Amino acid sequence: MRVIRKILGVIFTLIAVPLLILAACNAAVDSTLRAPETYANTLENDAIFEDLASVALPAIIQANNSQNQNLSDNNLADESPVKLNEVISALDTDVWREVTNLLVSSDWLQERTDQLVTSMLEVVNGNPDVIDEPFDLTDLRQRLVGEEAQAAATLIIENSPECTQTQTDQIRTLIATQEGHLPICNPSNASQRENSITILTFWFAELADALESDIPTVSKFLEINRDNAQVISLIFDIDRQGMLLLFLCPLALLALTITLAIRSFIGFGRWVGVAFITAGVGVLLMLAIVQIMAFNIVSEVLNAQTDLEIFLGRIISEIARSAFSKASGTMFVFMGLYIAIGFILLGLSWIITRDDDHNDGEMVLISEDGEIISTASQKRIGT
Repeated sequence: MRVIRKILGVIFTLIAVPLLILAACNAAVDSTLRAPETYANTLENDAIFEDLASVALPAIIQANNSQNQNLSDNNLADESPVKLNEVISALDTDVWREVTNLLVSSDWLQERTDQLVTSMLEVVNGNPDVIDEPFDLTDLRQRLVGEEAQAAATLIIENSPECTQTQTDQIRTLIATQEGHLPICNPSNASQRENSITILTFWFAELADALESDIPTVSKFLEINRDNAQVISLIFDIDRQGMLLLFLCPLALLALTITLAIRSFIGFGRWVGVAFITAGVGVLLMLAIVQIMAFNIVSEVLNAQTDLEIFLGRIISEIARSAFSKASGTMFVFMGLYIAIGFILLGLSWIITRDDDHNDGEMVLISEDGEIISTASQKRIGT
């Protein structure tokens, strides 16, 4: 029976240790995701949004594609004289960044990104309705029809490659018949250059009208629907309610172990102490795994295929770095707490064991006259 109790105690302890690790990791992740300061460093970094401006415009158009039939594959309708992908491919990266910085304000982009992050935080905290809020494109539309559009069109034409004869003929045909599309190049003829800039300016205005006709919602940018948002809210709600249970379950198992297998404080210190130290080491290993996961998230950004994926991926990767830093601190606290509890219990059991060893002297026999009788003498005299 004693052996069975020992086996059950070992089993309960082996189950309790992973649960202690899971409880620590869950507490760290939950507190990190719900804390606004996790996202503050990313949202307050102006340099990030200045870099993201180059993909923001294509990303916004792409997000709007799913609900606006006036846009198709990052372009306006097929009869549009300008193709956005041709504009991007014709310009150097630095020039395209200048163009997008004219059309997309980094402050506005920062505000809209703050809206996306705040909306996701609201979903996590149980408010899925927030994904139906409109994504305000007012500033972008004003720039697409304002002086910024004129400056951007001039910048595009002046920094494009020189037109070939075929491209020159295409521009001449487009001006004369209003049919065809505009090749993104720099005409040698001043009149054609002015006409190309004018066509680009009108194209920006068409783009603004198309964006205004059907304002995208937050859900389009987060790429989640209402059902997904409700599932996310439900998962985090269950997790929040079960947080205490994750800590109580391993403690209950350890209590059963104490009841079944431990008959002294020395045994209690050894069993429970080793369990907590093992859990602390497990939390350290999980910390390494979380770091690998954060690295994989950043790596996914490099493999993004669309501008919207690049935009969201960059934001998510920056938030992942911030979240990893905050979660690491919480996990280190749990790791230190577990290991400290374990060593304290082991230390107390060792002290008690040492005291017992000092107090346990050799038992001797004493005669009526006060003489010490050895064990051998006892056997000889038969007493």
